[in-house]
Amino acid sequence: MMIRRTTYHRTKNLMLAGLCWILSGCQAGTPITAVELFSHANCQGVSKGIQQIQFADLATIRNVQLLSSPATRAEDQSDTQSQLDDVLLFVVSNGNQPTPGYGLDLTATETTNDEITFRYRWRTPAADAVLAQVMTSPCTVIQLDAHPDLTAVNAWLDGTLLGRVELKQPN
Repeated sequence: MMIRRTTYHRTKNLMLAGLCWILSGCQAGTPITAVELFSHANCQGVSKGIQQIQFADLATIRNVQLLSSPATRAEDQSDTQSQLDDVLLFVVSNGNQPTPGYGLDLTATETTNDEITFRYRWRTPAADAVLAQVMTSPCTVIQLDAHPDLTAVNAWLDGTLLGRVELKQPN
């Protein structure tokens, strides 16, 4: 009897999942791949919120020089540009902070049919920590695969909307 009951519940759950799939228009959708490229303690030139950036901006944010090795063949250059065109980069920051020890922790990623939302938790230094009095600007950089249906990217920090980027759709 116990085995049948377990089987019944699994079947019932599968039926409910199938019903939800049918009611949602039977669209599985193309998954959106998101990768946190890095989380840095002192980003340069970044303001509070979420901003879309270009690949070349990564060096400026990290305050380093971007080394490039020029491609020797024209097709190598077009392949590299094609790969960069297939991704979207976003930087998320909570602005300047008075000491080191602050940071953003990515806790969840949620997607709908046309939006992606990143949820962050704000990390603060311990109350009794002895820290240098120096301005810092912690941030994270997120890479998304370009997706034709994606219209907006949202960042939430501890339950409050930190920012939103509306994406322009290609014509």
